[in-house]
Amino acid sequence: MDFKQYFESAKKLGPNPFYKELDPHLGDPGKVLELGFGVGTGVLWWLDKGWEVTAVDQGSEFCEHLRCEIGENAKCEIMEGDYCMGFNDQYDVVSAVFSIFFVTGDRFYEVFNQSLECVKPGGLWAGQLLGPDDDWRDDVTTLTYPEIKELVPDWKILQWNEVNRAGKTVFNEPKHWHVHHLILQKPE
Repeated sequence: MDFKQYFESAKKLGPNPFYKELDPHLGDPGKVLELGFGVGTGVLWWLDKGWEVTAVDQGSEFCEHLRCEIGENAKCEIMEGDYCMGFNDQYDVVSAVFSIFFVTGDRFYEVFNQSLECVKPGGLWAGQLLGPDDDWRDDVTTLTYPEIKELVPDWKILQWNEVNRAGKTVFNEPKHWHVHHLILQKPE
């Protein structure tokens, strides 16, 4: 991956539109775990809203970029490494916007379940999972609607939009997307 090209393309897009969909479901600012933050536009969105952010990404380029972007910020802890590194606390929101499906094999289920466990009762899990019709299906974890329901049987579904259509990547390249956009609330 050409990181410079990715940064330029992704920064132009700004925060993913999913954050606007999540916004009405949020309460007062609290603690959020942002998994796989990429160029950091989501982290900046949370910080602008007054949230305390734990931002985890495996890419050293992403972590260094975000550190340069925000400077010293007491409301943001940046952690480079496995997504599980962030699971050392309880969070009002776990945000995995277009990220967690990159974890594959049995490791996906371990990471996904840990991300659910660290949500406070009444808190939210928000992000995307990919379906089996997605063009990236050979390189990521894909799940069907019933498989996802089985992973979160007691969680309240605040939003579940399944999109299965032709689209584009951040590089403006054609791609078929099969995406489950999820906003889930943990039982009290």
